[in-house]
Amino acid sequence: MGISHVLPVLPQRVLTTDRQNRFLLQRVGGAPQQQTIVVHSVAPQVAMGQPVSCPAQPAGGMTALSIVSAPATRRRQAHISCCGHTTIWTLLGVSIALLGVGIGLSVGFGEDVRKDRVAAYNVYVDKWRAYIAEQKYSEPEFRVTSQLYCANDTGGYQKRGDEKVMLLGLDTRNTDKLEDGRKDGAKPLEPQHKWTDYQIWKDVKQNFEGTGCYLRDEYEYRVPGTGTGFAKLDEISTSFSETRVDGQDQDPHKCEKKSGVFFSGMCYYPMAIRETCLKVKMTSNAANGQPEFEIDYEVPEVEAPGTSNGCYYSRNTKSFRPHHFVNEPVWGLTRDYKVEYYVRYSEDAWLGYMRATENTGYFGMDSEPLLILGIVLALVGAAGLGVFTLLFVRTMRKLSAYRRLSVEETNALRSSCFVTVW
Repeated sequence: MGISHVLPVLPQRVLTTDRQNRFLLQRVGGAPQQQTIVVHSVAPQVAMGQPVSCPAQPAGGMTALSIVSAPATRRRQAHISCCGHTTIWTLLGVSIALLGVGIGLSVGFGEDVRKDRVAAYNVYVDKWRAYIAEQKYSEPEFRVTSQLYCANDTGGYQKRGDEKVMLLGLDTRNTDKLEDGRKDGAKPLEPQHKWTDYQIWKDVKQNFEGTGCYLRDEYEYRVPGTGTGFAKLDEISTSFSETRVDGQDQDPHKCEKKSGVFFSGMCYYPMAIRETCLKVKMTSNAANGQPEFEIDYEVPEVEAPGTSNGCYYSRNTKSFRPHHFVNEPVWGLTRDYKVEYYVRYSEDAWLGYMRATENTGYFGMDSEPLLILGIVLALVGAAGLGVFTLLFVRTMRKLSAYRRLSVEETNALRSSCFVTVW
């Protein structure tokens, strides 16, 4: 009879299947520290001289059971990234900014300003062409009598030289041009009818205040064949220079390029006279029906018609001024001035062009691309706001878990500052 021998009991690490794993987790789920569950397995009894074989592995595979404690779980959840956390705040702010800019562009450029201005200008052109077809523009004559006045030693002004008398001639050349290169359906400035002449005033000196000399211009008209002489149309005073103030551009070098003076955050720069112009309309005498001319304050329509007697639209006064200035050095200089004199009909398409473009010569930017850009920015901002808000909430939860850690666990996390937050 063979003698059986019982092998000694050996400790082994438990190797279990997933099903056994879940069972053991239920039994030891409250373990305070990370630990390995060790059990004692009994080797099978075998007869002397018989080979000993290892027990078969479970069909589900062998898994080493590791129980993780609650503090370790919190520590893993609280791996906050310093740069990642800051990035979320930054991108959240950028998303809000994009959303605001997008909404602003969408609202501000909901209407196409350029198309509206071109359409308004074309209306002026059509009215002008219809008006010119009914009038006899070769009939009226316009005359300008101009006298130069300069400052004297007593603080007043006195005449200098003889007055100049100019009979303005009719000019039908196409000298007026659209400055906006992109026409976008804008009709040409045709036909053109204006009365013009010029005078060169020599040795005129202007000071910083824009004073020194000025012109007194008297405009008159006459209709040949009516048996009447020249009748007064209007009288205006024309300064040789103006001083403009620019408080927007804070660059002293740009101010210097405009021959200006930069003082107390403001740029003071000179403007020299280049043109004078009055706009008129033809009426009829109530007594005899004879044609007459007068200043037209109403056309083109402006916000302040009481002073709208000229041909140059001003965004400051909201009316048409009779003088046109250009940026040239004048202060303290004795120089010559070439002044051009004009008379235009108030229906002139060029005046409509100045009104539609607000004296800039440009119809403005096409708002359609800006509108599309605004919509895109608003959509991107809204999407970013949603995504980064969710990430922000997740980060706050991780920070809350971080605050519940002990001092030792918190110190251990500081070395992992740049672990990605998501």
